[in-house]
Amino acid sequence: MENGFTFNGQHSLYDFGLIAIRAKKRTICAGSDVVSYSVSGMDGTLSYGDQRSADEYTETVNLYANHALPTQEAATLLWRQVVSWLMCGRRQLIWDSEPDKYAMAEVTGVVGEG
Repeated sequence: MENGFTFNGQHSLYDFGLIAIRAKKRTICAGSDVVSYSVSGMDGTLSYGDQRSADEYTETVNLYANHALPTQEAATLLWRQVVSWLMCGRRQLIWDSEPDKYAMAEVTGVVGEG
């Protein structure tokens, strides 16, 4: 299945019963940071930079329970477990769709329950 990810050693679907849907618009590659200079008396430009491999980018993911939660208390408990799992600092992230690759990722915001 390609609707999940592993983060901080736990899987969104197998450990929490959550399906992960990535935002429709997302950055495929981090932007580059190139500085170019024109040198008077010479043709062309001199460029420095392109630290693409060290750059960071933001991606939005929505998580949905793949099963009905029987009570509000059960939903709140799951929510708290998920927040605890995700808000742990920078960790290895592996998408199911790209199991041979990983990124060092950090969750910077959790938007709300329900």
